[in-house]
Amino acid sequence: MGFFDFLFGKKPQKGVENESVSSASAGFFGNSKFQLSDVYNIKGVGIVVVGKVIDGALVPGQTAQVNGKKTTVKTIEAHHKRLAEAKVGQDIGVALSGVSREDFLPGMIIEFS
Repeated sequence: MGFFDFLFGKKPQKGVENESVSSASAGFFGNSKFQLSDVYNIKGVGIVVVGKVIDGALVPGQTAQVNGKKTTVKTIEAHHKRLAEAKVGQDIGVALSGVSREDFLPGMIIEFS
Protein backbone atom coordinates (compact mmCIF):
# COMPACT_ATOMS: atom_id res chain seq x y z
CA MET A 1 0.00 0.00 0.00
CA GLY A 2 1.35 3.44 -0.90
CA PHE A 3 1.70 6.35 1.44
CA PHE A 4 -0.95 8.44 -0.36
CA ASP A 5 -3.50 5.71 0.31
CA PHE A 6 -3.33 6.57 4.02
CA LEU A 7 -4.54 10.08 3.21
CA PHE A 8 -7.60 8.84 1.35
CA GLY A 9 -8.39 5.78 3.49
CA LYS A 10 -7.93 3.25 0.67
CA LYS A 11 -7.40 -0.42 1.43
CA PRO A 12 -4.38 -2.29 -0.02
CA GLN A 13 -4.94 -4.37 -3.15
CA LYS A 14 -3.34 -7.79 -3.32
CA GLY A 15 -1.40 -8.77 -6.42
CA VAL A 16 -0.90 -5.21 -7.71
CA GLU A 17 2.55 -4.78 -9.24
CA ASN A 18 4.64 -1.64 -8.82
CA GLU A 19 4.73 0.65 -11.83
CA SER A 20 8.17 1.76 -12.88
CA VAL A 21 9.20 4.72 -14.99
CA SER A 22 12.05 4.22 -17.40
CA SER A 23 14.75 6.82 -17.49
CA ALA A 24 16.95 7.66 -20.44
CA SER A 25 20.31 9.02 -19.30
CA ALA A 26 18.88 11.08 -16.43
CA GLY A 27 20.90 10.68 -13.28
CA PHE A 28 23.77 8.99 -15.10
CA PHE A 29 26.30 10.20 -12.53
CA GLY A 30 24.08 9.31 -9.57
CA ASN A 31 23.11 12.79 -8.37
CA SER A 32 19.59 14.13 -8.57
CA LYS A 33 17.90 17.30 -7.35
CA PHE A 34 14.41 17.53 -5.87
CA GLN A 35 12.45 20.76 -5.27
CA LEU A 36 10.26 20.44 -2.20
CA SER A 37 6.66 21.70 -2.21
CA ASP A 38 5.25 20.30 1.03
CA VAL A 39 5.98 17.89 3.89
CA TYR A 40 3.64 15.40 5.56
CA ASN A 41 4.02 13.13 8.57
CA ILE A 42 1.90 10.08 7.74
CA LYS A 43 1.18 7.47 10.39
CA GLY A 44 2.72 4.13 9.48
CA VAL A 45 4.93 5.66 6.79
CA GLY A 46 6.81 8.54 8.39
CA ILE A 47 7.98 11.72 6.68
CA VAL A 48 6.78 12.18 3.10
CA VAL A 49 8.05 15.11 1.04
CA VAL A 50 6.15 16.17 -2.07
CA GLY A 51 7.69 18.04 -4.98
CA LYS A 52 9.33 17.81 -8.39
CA VAL A 53 12.48 16.14 -9.67
CA ILE A 54 14.44 18.96 -11.32
CA ASP A 55 17.65 17.15 -12.26
CA GLY A 56 18.72 13.53 -12.61
CA ALA A 57 16.73 10.46 -11.62
CA LEU A 58 15.58 9.57 -8.12
CA VAL A 59 15.51 5.94 -6.97
CA PRO A 60 14.88 4.28 -3.59
CA GLY A 61 18.06 3.90 -1.57
CA GLN A 62 19.60 7.24 -2.56
CA THR A 63 20.85 9.40 0.32
CA ALA A 64 21.03 13.11 1.09
CA GLN A 65 22.04 15.50 3.88
CA VAL A 66 19.21 17.67 5.22
CA ASN A 67 20.12 20.12 8.00
CA GLY A 68 23.08 17.94 8.90
CA LYS A 69 21.01 14.74 9.10
CA LYS A 70 21.51 11.84 6.70
CA THR A 71 18.28 10.68 5.07
CA THR A 72 17.48 7.79 2.76
CA VAL A 73 14.71 7.42 0.16
CA LYS A 74 12.42 4.56 1.24
CA THR A 75 9.74 4.71 -1.49
CA ILE A 76 8.62 6.97 -4.36
CA GLU A 77 5.05 7.47 -5.57
CA ALA A 78 3.36 9.46 -8.31
CA HIS A 79 -0.42 9.59 -8.76
CA HIS A 80 -0.99 6.83 -6.17
CA LYS A 81 1.39 4.40 -7.92
CA ARG A 82 4.72 3.27 -6.53
CA LEU A 83 7.70 3.95 -8.80
CA ALA A 84 11.06 2.23 -9.10
CA GLU A 85 12.52 5.46 -10.50
CA ALA A 86 11.39 9.08 -10.93
CA LYS A 87 12.81 11.19 -13.73
CA VAL A 88 13.09 14.91 -14.43
CA GLY A 89 9.82 16.83 -14.44
CA GLN A 90 7.77 14.33 -12.44
CA ASP A 91 5.72 15.49 -9.46
CA ILE A 92 6.24 12.85 -6.81
CA GLY A 93 5.97 12.00 -3.14
CA VAL A 94 9.05 10.56 -1.43
CA ALA A 95 9.05 8.69 1.89
CA LEU A 96 12.25 9.49 3.78
CA SER A 97 13.88 8.00 6.87
CA GLY A 98 16.04 9.66 9.52
CA VAL A 99 14.51 13.16 9.41
CA SER A 100 11.68 15.14 10.98
CA ARG A 101 9.13 17.53 9.52
CA GLU A 102 10.93 20.54 11.03
CA ASP A 103 14.05 19.82 8.94
CA PHE A 104 12.34 21.00 5.74
CA LEU A 105 11.20 24.34 4.32
CA PRO A 106 8.91 24.75 1.28
CA GLY A 107 10.90 25.46 -1.86
CA MET A 108 14.17 24.01 -0.64
CA ILE A 109 16.27 21.98 -3.05
CA ILE A 110 17.47 18.57 -1.85
CA GLU A 111 20.38 16.92 -3.66
CA PHE A 112 20.40 13.11 -3.52
CA SER A 113 23.38 10.93 -4.40
